[in-house]
Amino acid sequence: MKMTRSLVASALLVGWAVWPSVAGQTAADATSDLANRYAESDTGFDNRTAPLDYLDLDGLVSDWLWTGRPGGCDADLSFDGIVDFLDFTIFASRWSDREKSVAIIVDSGTYAGAASEIDRLAADITNDLDVDVFICPNEWRDAADVKDLLTERYARSGLMGAILIGDIPTAYFEFRDAGETPTDWYYQDLSDKFVDSDGDGKFEQEYYSLETDVTMRDIWIGRIKPPVSGGEGIMLLKQYLDSNHRYRTGKLTYRRRMLYFGSIAINQNGMSKTDYDHLVGQIDDYTGLYESDEDVNSIYDGDLEAQKQAYLTELSRDYEFVFVNIHGSATSQWLGGSTSVYPSEVIRAQPKTLFTVMASCSNGDFTSDYYLAGWHLFSGGSLVVMANSTVAMGVGATSVEFLKDYIPLGLGVTFGQMYKNDLSSLPTHLFGDPTLTLRPKPTGDVPRLDLDTSHLDFGSVASGTKPRRAIVFNNAGSSELKVSFKKGRFSVDGEMVNPGYWDMFYYEHPDTGSLFRDFEVPAGSSKIVPFVFYPRSDGPVGRYSMIILLQTNAPESPYVRISLSGSAYAQE
Repeated sequence: MKMTRSLVASALLVGWAVWPSVAGQTAADATSDLANRYAESDTGFDNRTAPLDYLDLDGLVSDWLWTGRPGGCDADLSFDGIVDFLDFTIFASRWSDREKSVAIIVDSGTYAGAASEIDRLAADITNDLDVDVFICPNEWRDAADVKDLLTERYARSGLMGAILIGDIPTAYFEFRDAGETPTDWYYQDLSDKFVDSDGDGKFEQEYYSLETDVTMRDIWIGRIKPPVSGGEGIMLLKQYLDSNHRYRTGKLTYRRRMLYFGSIAINQNGMSKTDYDHLVGQIDDYTGLYESDEDVNSIYDGDLEAQKQAYLTELSRDYEFVFVNIHGSATSQWLGGSTSVYPSEVIRAQPKTLFTVMASCSNGDFTSDYYLAGWHLFSGGSLVVMANSTVAMGVGATSVEFLKDYIPLGLGVTFGQMYKNDLSSLPTHLFGDPTLTLRPKPTGDVPRLDLDTSHLDFGSVASGTKPRRAIVFNNAGSSELKVSFKKGRFSVDGEMVNPGYWDMFYYEHPDTGSLFRDFEVPAGSSKIVPFVFYPRSDGPVGRYSMIILLQTNAPESPYVRISLSGSAYAQE
């Protein structure tokens, strides 16, 4: 995608307009010269500096200058009513040579009300991540239109993820034609494996209940949607984007501490204070995010009303990370008995947390007015919230391993990267700006992972056999490398199947031989890790594939995807 101005202009005039090559080159030289002069003028160019790429080229070509047809807003870059040399000049000047991008999908009304703040957000993201940011305002009516845009940008512009601002269409899942669940997984998985068997516009969850290597999320998605609409919603959005900018520029900081509130463990599971304190005391060591257990506060009280007031008080204090495990609905959190927390109380508390995880049912149902996750995000100084849009069966976990997904945040990964690779399911949503980070990327004495390969093809093998291959994990850094198993997702012939087992591919711990175990590699050392393909003799024949996702403590390789494939045939 790296092209000079003259090459781009030449491609415009020769490759797509079928001009003679000499004339095309002459026009290209003239256009390049004009581009330089136009960029230095004060004709308004500085107000239209967004990057352009192949997708914008499509618009220019479709409104080719000699047709005499006026160009659309995308193609008429000079806004003079026609597509002419000036528009091609602007295109050549703004041609993108970056290989990664982020899309901001926003409805036209919201963009009109907060254009300067959204433009500033795009500039901040470009500055922080060195990516192109494409702002796409429109009267979005159909989720499929948004999906088409994301798919196109993923294929042609290296799309990492998208931020959905305002009123963007919602995709739904239903289970056995009953009920519906809002989900942004539809936008994250670009495989087009979604099934709507009854044509009601809702995808059948029973066909998508198990994630496969094909349907793993390709990009991250974040929603910035105020819990109210109209002028009040625009005001809340602008305030949020102002806080976002202040955080990025170092004018808004958060105290490096965490609040843990396991309401379900206390109130429904009856966990003793001794056991509760023991769980909380492990968080600093397990996550590596905090220096000591003194940096992790918690709430425990036998009186429900006292517990609620302590929770609201802590929300109003300065926290980097708040984790809440509590029963909930779209507009409430239920502690027990007649004690609940409501939006009006959250608004008064004005949460001041950089990152909040609401491990609750339905708090993230953004299709509901006054949805609670929205007020956590917009009523104070919060910047990122994770919450579920429906009943979440994982709510109620009482083990510190429940926090594994958040460990990479200490390595400088964005919230979007974490969300894309976490173990959440269809109804889990990320609200706020996914391009933000909890911590800067660590430097100095850190591990560095080098793999000799990340893909193994076992070829064609007889069912019931166990061919082996190996991958060398080399630690070229200056501290111990830790590698942990996160998840393995598979398919047969590209489809979800249930052969009765899921470890048709597996790896062996390099020291013990146990399967799917975590392991370490000392600084300056290597470990050979055996991978095995084992299609059972009573399993299906066909093309097997699996992605094993590993999580490491190497800042440059926080997530590692090992791609495995092989074909199984029946023995004679």
